[in-house]
Amino acid sequence: MAGGTSFFEKNIYMTNSFTREIMEDLFQGCDDVMLAKNSDLYRPEMVVRDVYWLYEGLVEVYAENENGEKQVVAYHYPDSFVGDIQSLGEEITFLTCTAVKPSRLKRCNVGVFVERLLEKNLIRPYLKLLVGKTQTNVVQLLAISLDDCETRIKKYYNNELTHNQLAELVGCSRVQVTRILNKDYHKNHNQ
Repeated sequence: MAGGTSFFEKNIYMTNSFTREIMEDLFQGCDDVMLAKNSDLYRPEMVVRDVYWLYEGLVEVYAENENGEKQVVAYHYPDSFVGDIQSLGEEITFLTCTAVKPSRLKRCNVGVFVERLLEKNLIRPYLKLLVGKTQTNVVQLLAISLDDCETRIKKYYNNELTHNQLAELVGCSRVQVTRILNKDYHKNHNQ
């Protein structure tokens, strides 16, 4: 691609928060939400009315078809905004957000959240975060549709994810993930 960056060079991980100090200020006085592993924060057919700050833990956001096949859209790590796009849309969601491990979040009503962004002059930086999320999702979609399984696994490998979670994120089987990671491990350790 002349004069530009191809999607293959874009960062696959979204920037999804402000500094911890700003996050603490935005979520000051907000309720704590504790999620046990495998508990849902929101599910399809719900209208999400709150924005969450994932303070600690790990959550996944995914879509599931009528056959129970699952495609992970994102994993959120500590200090991420969660549910902001769903709550700003004010529509019924088709996504599920589930705790992958015990998680603690702060909950802020979306109206209060927007007021605080305005008060603190953070609308423009927040819009930049939303644009970054959108671009990251486009990159993920392109990778899933254009990259082979091995390339996707190498791009998205993260030692916090199980082989099954990685498979759900990149659209490969768990067996393929394990096979490719084992092949890479043996290749790197036999040199």
